[in-house]
Amino acid sequence: MRIGVFLFGGVEMADAGLGGTEPTERRYDQAAIEHAHRELLSCGELAERLGYDSFWLTEHHFQHEGYEVVPNGLMFAAFLAARTGRIRIGTMFNVVGQWHPLRLAEDFALLHNLSGGRGILGVGRGTVPREMLPLTAGAVSVGSYDNPSAAAADRLNREITEESLDVLHAAFTHE
Repeated sequence: MRIGVFLFGGVEMADAGLGGTEPTERRYDQAAIEHAHRELLSCGELAERLGYDSFWLTEHHFQHEGYEVVPNGLMFAAFLAARTGRIRIGTMFNVVGQWHPLRLAEDFALLHNLSGGRGILGVGRGTVPREMLPLTAGAVSVGSYDNPSAAAADRLNREITEESLDVLHAAFTHE
């Protein structure tokens, strides 16, 4: 059996819970976000010392509320890989519509190779329009079944994701 650790990588929130600050009203500064990054690195090192098989990260952008504050799981994974020697490091997930697929393949391959084969690539379509829209110059977003006004954006996201997955597969299986 393999057991991994998945952490969202959020800021420590003293005001969370009932009676606390409304999540949409939270604004954490760069010092709090940097502290969250350093704590997450420490958790990855601890996970390796405790014998876990994998450590999983998320990719999220513009999360001033303090949730999931790692904007580049691959870069974070490279830092963690340099501080560990065995644990596999995965991304849950890289939002392929926000990446050029060849750049994603190349960046992941660099992480995977320099870490001695410890990278695990996770990919997805994304869930948050406020992350997708700025990073795609407004061209790609995401919708849901309960948001019919975003159906066209969701179709485009699916098409781009499918094409990007084909490019990723080709990049990983051909010289």
